[in-house]
Amino acid sequence: MNIFSNTGYKYGLTDKGIAQVKSLAKILKRNYPIIDKIYSSPLKRAVETAKILSSEIGVCYNIDSRLVEFSVGYLEGKKDSESWTDFMNLWKEWFENKAIILIIENFTIFD
Repeated sequence: MNIFSNTGYKYGLTDKGIAQVKSLAKILKRNYPIIDKIYSSPLKRAVETAKILSSEIGVCYNIDSRLVEFSVGYLEGKKDSESWTDFMNLWKEWFENKAIILIIENFTIFD
């Protein structure tokens, strides 16, 4: 799928994502036997992840709106290779130079 959906609530986990979460739950149970709580952003895929982990590990989960991901602006809902290239270039610029980046409409602002 690979769709930018950082602020969207309509995209859940794919079948592959569900399998990955179940695999992660087994690893967590084996390597970290004491997990007290799971926290999730309110995004659909995050809540689905928390529900699966909660069920597999046997602990409660909390949804916290402060954990919502950053906005990807004009990239939201896109999945084409050009958009992913734009995102990776922006991410690299932010990571290497700690630039403040705003992604608005069809342009990007570097501070």
